[in-house]
Amino acid sequence: MAAGNLNVGDGEADAHLETLEGNAHRGGAKIRWLDADDLRREFPQFRRGRRAVLEEEAGFLRATDCVTALRELTEKHGVQFATGHDAAVSRCGGGVEVRTDSATYHAPQVVVAAGGWSKLFFPELGRALWQCQQGIMYLEGVPAAFCRPAFVPYSGADTGFYGFPAEPGRAGLNLARYLVTDPIDDPDFDRRATPSGFVEAAGEFVRRWFGLDPGDYRATYESCMYNPPR
Repeated sequence: MAAGNLNVGDGEADAHLETLEGNAHRGGAKIRWLDADDLRREFPQFRRGRRAVLEEEAGFLRATDCVTALRELTEKHGVQFATGHDAAVSRCGGGVEVRTDSATYHAPQVVVAAGGWSKLFFPELGRALWQCQQGIMYLEGVPAAFCRPAFVPYSGADTGFYGFPAEPGRAGLNLARYLVTDPIDDPDFDRRATPSGFVEAAGEFVRRWFGLDPGDYRATYESCMYNPPR
C-alpha cells in the first residue's frame, strides 16, 4: 500500500539521513528532502523535526493479509496445507524426509522458512540463527493528524524508534524500537512482555517528538521477535 516513508532528524544526529539518501538512489527510489519549514507545513506532528527525507513511493504490506492471499493463491494451484503439527526434517537417501505426528513426506528438496524457530529444526545453526525481543506500543484514540492518510510511516533520528500511523477501527498509532538486545532462547516467549526500559523510552519519545502523553490514550504494549544478522 503506497503511503510514503518519512525519516526525520532533529539536527543533532542526522548523518543517517545522507546514508538513507544514498541507499534510496541506489535502489531507484524517489525521495524529497524537507527542511524545518517544510516539516512544519507538511508534517507538524514532528515537533523536534529539523530535516527529513521523504521516500515518496514507499509503502507497506499487512503481513496477515499477505499470508492469507498467498495461501488462497497457492491452494488454487493445488497446494495442500498440513497445519497444527510438530515437524522434523532429516536426510533420507538422496532426498529429504519431513515427519509430523500424522504423516511422513518425501521430496528431493525442501525449503524451511521457520524464522526464529529454524534452529529447532537445525540446532547446528544456533550461532547464526537467533532472535531478540523488540517492544511495540499502540496508542488508540490519537488525533486525526496521527491517522492515515494525514500521517505516514516514520522513523525518528538515531533514536531507533519507528512506526506507522493509526487506522481508526483497525489499529492505533504504532511505535516500535529497533535494538539488538540479548538473544532469547525460546522463540515462544511471552509477547505480552516488553524489553526492559521500553515503556519509559517509548513514552518519552512520543512526548518529545509528538507532544502526546500516553496517559491520555489507551496504550497497549507487546513484543515481536527479530532475527538480526550475526
